[in-house]
Amino acid sequence: MGIVLGVILLLGMAVPAHAADITTSTKGLDTPASIEEETGSNTYTPVTDFDKLYTGQNYQLNYTWSIDNGVNVKDGDTAKVSVPTNASPSPAYFAVNADDANKTVVGDVTINPGEDFGTIKFNSKLEQSNVGRTGTLQFNAVGRVEKASTGGATFTINKNGWVNKNDYVNFLPTKVTWNIVFNPNNKDMGEVTLKDLIGPMQTYIDGSLGATDKDGNTVTPDITVSGSNLKMVFHNVTSEISMTYLTTVDVSQITGQTTGVFSNQVDLSSTSGDSGSASTGSGSDAGGPIEADSIKNAHWGGEAVLSSDYVAGFKLTKTAFGDTTALLPGATYRVDQLQSDGTTYKTVQSGLKTGDDGVLDDPLLKVGTYHIVETQAPDGYLLDQKAIPLTIAADDDPQIHELSQVDSPNAATLTKTDAVTGKVLPGAKYELKDDAGDVVGDPKVTDAEGHVVFTKLNPGKYSFVETEAPDGYEINNEPVSFTISNTDTEVVTKSQTDSPSSATLIKTDAMTGDALPGAKYELQDAAGKVIRDSVTTDADGKAVFTKLSPGKYFFHETAAPDGYELNTALVPVMVSDTGTDTDAAAATVSQKDSPNSAVLTKTDAVTGAVVKGATYDLEEKDGTVVREAADTDEKGQVAFNKLNPGTYYFAEKSSPAAYEVNEERVPVTISSTDTAAVNVAQKDQPVTSSSSSSSSSSSESSSTSSTSSSSESSSTSSISSSSDSSSTSSASSSSDSSSTSSSDSSHSSASSSISSSHSNHNSGSSSDATSSSSTSSNSGSSSSSSSTSTPSSKPNKVSSISSSSSSMTSGKIANGGVTSTSSSHGPKSGSSAKPGLQRYLPQTNEQKSLAAMIIGLAIFGISLSLWEWNRAWLRSLKH
Repeated sequence: MGIVLGVILLLGMAVPAHAADITTSTKGLDTPASIEEETGSNTYTPVTDFDKLYTGQNYQLNYTWSIDNGVNVKDGDTAKVSVPTNASPSPAYFAVNADDANKTVVGDVTINPGEDFGTIKFNSKLEQSNVGRTGTLQFNAVGRVEKASTGGATFTINKNGWVNKNDYVNFLPTKVTWNIVFNPNNKDMGEVTLKDLIGPMQTYIDGSLGATDKDGNTVTPDITVSGSNLKMVFHNVTSEISMTYLTTVDVSQITGQTTGVFSNQVDLSSTSGDSGSASTGSGSDAGGPIEADSIKNAHWGGEAVLSSDYVAGFKLTKTAFGDTTALLPGATYRVDQLQSDGTTYKTVQSGLKTGDDGVLDDPLLKVGTYHIVETQAPDGYLLDQKAIPLTIAADDDPQIHELSQVDSPNAATLTKTDAVTGKVLPGAKYELKDDAGDVVGDPKVTDAEGHVVFTKLNPGKYSFVETEAPDGYEINNEPVSFTISNTDTEVVTKSQTDSPSSATLIKTDAMTGDALPGAKYELQDAAGKVIRDSVTTDADGKAVFTKLSPGKYFFHETAAPDGYELNTALVPVMVSDTGTDTDAAAATVSQKDSPNSAVLTKTDAVTGAVVKGATYDLEEKDGTVVREAADTDEKGQVAFNKLNPGTYYFAEKSSPAAYEVNEERVPVTISSTDTAAVNVAQKDQPVTSSSSSSSSSSSESSSTSSTSSSSESSSTSSISSSSDSSSTSSASSSSDSSSTSSSDSSHSSASSSISSSHSNHNSGSSSDATSSSSTSSNSGSSSSSSSTSTPSSKPNKVSSISSSSSSMTSGKIANGGVTSTSSSHGPKSGSSAKPGLQRYLPQTNEQKSLAAMIIGLAIFGISLSLWEWNRAWLRSLKH
């Protein structure tokens, strides 16, 4: 494998203020005084035949110049340097030295790319004298004369480099132009591969390489850049190829120096187009690094001599931890040299990079002690700042020291814990996203220690993003950000907590919206199985079940708050696979205990007065009792509160005294949209019965009621609405006695009325009446009394229970008002028509039963007395 050297002069020169052409007055610039061929490492051989400057070969052109005496040279005057037509000068920018003991710089030479001459610009140093002005200059050129191949197996490769004048800043080079020419004999080389090892302090400029064939046609090679290695592959090479490319310079390494050289080397390999056999090109060896005290004639094309101190170098191989076969390209190093004080190290080279093969070559080091220090790790690995020691001894044979270093993969680790207990949480799934939001690699899940680790990350900004929470926890949507750098020496560690996932039910009053504490709930799964025991709503009305796996659940109320009905409706809730509901951190639902009321108003069908004391149950359609034993109040109303939506029925179970139970159930419907109590009503017709209510021993007595001697007779009973009215009754012993009855019908029909009156249902007052009865078997005397009725010889019968002509209604007013239907009772048989007397009548069922027994005994006694009286009367007739 052939190796080619390219060296280049670095100069900082002053810029002349003006220019005048003095070419004709300057001797020795039209032709070189001598030409030397570069034959080895900084070795030159004189050329005797200037016409045989062969293509691809480096030559040094040496000029000796003088300015005619008497010619004044001003700052900025110029003169042209001619180049032989069979040579192409290398573009350059270097100093012109005077031929004195100090080699005083009297100007500079610029050779622009593509030009076959150079231009000298003189400075003010020559203004001090106009006699004896002589000097030398040297620069490189490449031959143009084609030379026949000597054997066909070896092909010439030539490499040159230069710094363009415009690529200097503050007299320091910032950019280098490199030129490579190969296959000058236009051979069929097949595929040609060039491996260019760019020297220290330089970096290839992407896109700067351009190549042409001998006819000027553009040739495009395949280019691969790896660290300091530039690989170029040309296909189907059959003619001379010339290429140029640029490198940038790390000027921080040459601060304070105005001269020096850059090194560069290139290897060529090819497959013959005819046989496919490998062949190599050859060239000059690599030059030394920039050292001001080790360079003679430090300008491009001048003789560059390596110091005798440069005796050895090193080869460092970079591998991955745990796998010595994993070679790591892109590791960057610097070389520090121990100074004379024995303690301080100074950087002498930097920016050295391992290539694709993980190898860094640095063959040029002076005698001394060194530290090779990694300054940037390869992408995906941690920086190893431990210095690698290296000693170059004066008695060492020229050799390459084999070195190695291992880098551990970089990593970013996140630890997941419980937000409450701090316990580590396995099972959390994470994605890694870069700064652009793109997912990097595959998602990973926290292990038993709660760790998730991403390794071998390129430098940049990243974020851990949780995509699935552990079972029973809510997902944490907050990204955890971090930065990876090639200078990281430790693993990046982060942490994040998850809160337990939960399902929350909020219990409120449907009317007021107030929170309802004290409701007990159990949680059922989708199959109806109870998976959590009872939880009680707190002061905020919340019942919370935590640590739930994703899925559908149901809240089931097992005990209602005090004063509220149990709501048996199941409340569904969905815990998503991310641990949260759609719009909240926890899945939250609500349930309301309805305070809706159903109110029934009971009224007297005759008077419209409200009726107090009627007892009602509230039933479902099938007769199941929902609420029981509620009595109508002073307003005639009975209310059942806080009902769940549905249809219910008022069922009267007992009525007040003087009223019969109404067997008709009154329906009422409660809706979840009700905003006020739902009111219904019920009305009853008053009940009337006819009876024989008077008896007299006188056939001529008159009364408002009479009783026939026949037990089968139907009787009527008059009812007076006046509290002060009086009536008389008489019983006549004469069969033809006349009697007057104020009642003509045994059944009276009463009208019904709807009442919203708030008065007591015993409306009206009744004075107490006293009654007296006188019987005589012989006399026709009559006795009268102030009385509501007189018991007849037959017990009174209830003839009918009349129903209101108004239908019972149920419903609600659309605007939330009250829909009322009154329920009315007629007085029971045997009772006074004066409502004021009702307070003396029996109220309860027991009292009513006792009263019925007493009345029965009284009737029996009266009947027996009448029977005895009748027997006595019949006996008297016989006599």
